[in-house]
Amino acid sequence: MKNVTKCLGLKLLPVAALLVSCLHGARAADVKWDLPSIYPPGNMHIVAFEQFATRVAEATKGSVLITVHAGGSLGLKGPEMVSALRDGIVPIGDVTPQQAIGDAPLGGFAALPGLTSGFKETRVLLDIARPYYAAALAKNNQKILFTSVWPGQGIYTSKPVKAMADLKGIKIRTSDKNSTEFFNALGASPIMMPWGEVVPALISGAIASVTTSTQSGVDGKFWEFLKYFNKTNWANPIEVVSVNLDAWNKLTPEQRAAIEKVAETMEPELWARSEALDSELTALIQKNGIAVSDPTDDFKKELAAAASPTWALWAKNAGPDAQKILTEFRAKVGR
Repeated sequence: MKNVTKCLGLKLLPVAALLVSCLHGARAADVKWDLPSIYPPGNMHIVAFEQFATRVAEATKGSVLITVHAGGSLGLKGPEMVSALRDGIVPIGDVTPQQAIGDAPLGGFAALPGLTSGFKETRVLLDIARPYYAAALAKNNQKILFTSVWPGQGIYTSKPVKAMADLKGIKIRTSDKNSTEFFNALGASPIMMPWGEVVPALISGAIASVTTSTQSGVDGKFWEFLKYFNKTNWANPIEVVSVNLDAWNKLTPEQRAAIEKVAETMEPELWARSEALDSELTALIQKNGIAVSDPTDDFKKELAAAASPTWALWAKNAGPDAQKILTEFRAKVGR
């Protein structure tokens, strides 16, 4: 009512402009967004999203309120998030790029097996790929606000994995097309499934192994099912928080600037936090009985040999920008 009263006092405005201004002011002061994610409560990314929501509320003086919905509670799965944002089903969301390649094939860059080695190289890759991926998301009616990164991906098993031969025939959960092709090349029997189905699949015996991070190992309490974790670090997957452009454009310029500033400040914090958290989570899964090991030099060579065809296949299927990303990255890191 306050906005409307203020508008009615501006007698010099034309009637049509006055009405638009009044309605826009009333709407913009009460924006409520739902931010869905597939990850469970307490997950590092959920904690980050909740912190983002708090900072946005403060920066916009309460005029933009974001509610985080963890655990896939809104019914959206990872591969559906780009299309859900594109179509305005949700105004803002957590996109796992490599899972949403059906709508934006370029997103496969975010978890190409064996391409990056650790957080620093993953950051180099993102800086190269980001403008191209931002353009791909823009075609899907959305824009990137900020990114975060996972600890390195490893292999959880019931028996030690010291070489490629130890993976032969093992039914292992993978999260996307790239990882599925990678573990096929390693001789395993990968089964691609969303996170919400992983623990039930371990309980039922539908899978006997999982490739994921220390964070997910803690989320799923894998020590109740599995005994070993080989820190192969075959990828550091990236998460992207993007916003529907129609919802974004309804905000005032001041609101947009405030949100962008929060996002810009948070991104480096989240990357640094992920790296620090990986050490803590490694210690936690060890404390709960999981034996942690690093790959031998020979196993690293086997992983690299199995990974490189996946890079070429992604570059072929994701279009010319994919090859540009791959070529520039390999030149920068000498790989």
